[in-house]
Amino acid sequence: MSTWRPPIIGTCSIEGCEAQLRYNVKRKGTVCHYHARQEVASRPERNAKIARTVKAQLADPNVLSARSRRISEARTKQLRENPELMRQAQEQMRAVGKANGGSANWSAETRAAARRKQRARKLADIPMEYRDEYTALCRRHNLSAPEARRIIRDQVDRDLARYIETGKLQQTTGG
Repeated sequence: MSTWRPPIIGTCSIEGCEAQLRYNVKRKGTVCHYHARQEVASRPERNAKIARTVKAQLADPNVLSARSRRISEARTKQLRENPELMRQAQEQMRAVGKANGGSANWSAETRAAARRKQRARKLADIPMEYRDEYTALCRRHNLSAPEARRIIRDQVDRDLARYIETGKLQQTTGG
C-alpha cells in the first residue's frame, strides 16, 4: 500500500531556505510553513491584539478558574497515569519543603501571620470593623457564609444611612 503525497511545486523563496513546497489548494505564497509562521508572528499589531485579548480573558475570574481547573485535572491525570513522573514530583516537593524549612518547622508567629493573611484575603469584601461580627454569625449562629455576608452588608448600609442622617458614625452590633 503506497501513500499518495501531493507533488512538489518548488522551494521556499526565502534566501538560504531549501524547504520543498508541495501542492496545496490553499497555498497563497511561495514560502515554507516555518517562514510563513515566523512572518505572521513578527507583526506588532497582531501581537498587540493577542495581548489585549489574553489580558481581557485573564481578567475574568470565571475564565481563570476554568483554566486553573483544566490544568489541575490534566496534571492529576498525568501523574495518575505515569508512576515515574509521580515519583519525580514527590521528590521535588520534598526537596522544596526541606529547602523552605518545611511546614512542620514554621514558628508560631509565622503560622499566625499566614492565618491573618488568609483571613484578610477571604474577608476582603467585608469592612474591618465588621469582621468579628461576621465570624460570630458564621461560628456561633451557624449561618452560611453568603447569608452572613448579606446580613453584614445590610448592617453596613444601615450604619451608612444613619451616618448620612446624623453625621455620627456609630457601628451597630447585630440585627
